[in-house]
Amino acid sequence: MSFIAPAATPITLNERRSRIEALASLLQGQGLEAMLLGSTTSLRYFTGLDWHPSERLLGALIHADGRVEYVCPRFELDKVIGLTTAEGTVPGEVLTWQEDENPYALVCGRLSAGGRLGGDELVAVFVWLGLAREMGQDRLVDGGPLTTRLRRIKSNAEIALLTRAKAITLEVQRRTRDWLREGVLTSEVKRFVDTEHRKLGGE
Repeated sequence: MSFIAPAATPITLNERRSRIEALASLLQGQGLEAMLLGSTTSLRYFTGLDWHPSERLLGALIHADGRVEYVCPRFELDKVIGLTTAEGTVPGEVLTWQEDENPYALVCGRLSAGGRLGGDELVAVFVWLGLAREMGQDRLVDGGPLTTRLRRIKSNAEIALLTRAKAITLEVQRRTRDWLREGVLTSEVKRFVDTEHRKLGGE
């Protein structure tokens, strides 16, 4: 019997906008001007931008009024613009910093004097420390509880995607079990698992 994965559709732009609206409402309630999302799963969850972490600050500022501003190194500008204009990704102004400039000053410059900033709990330590040096620890707030409150409640679209991913994973495990044989190399297993995931529509 051939395997058919449960149907699911990508998260839409409208759903991401509703997530940002909900986050903005929480920011207002906590007296925060904005939330900084680094190169984390929260960045993808709220904006649709998927970026692997590095030693440079790249992320998004979600303002309490619902505006979205992306922050990235200048040499990544074209790539980030391409990603933020893709279907399903929330558009926003892209702010850049050069290698000899302070990215934390750029972020702080988007706030009012004395404005308080939330940082998602997944933000890298070096980003948090850089912001603390620039604006003072007293203006930084752990924003993890806010993003967690929103992310723990799954929409129907999310549940469908999770169900599809689980079904594909279990099917690949079954195929791998049937394919395994004595003497196979770990590298071969990895290739097999990756290939089978892709055959079934996984990434």
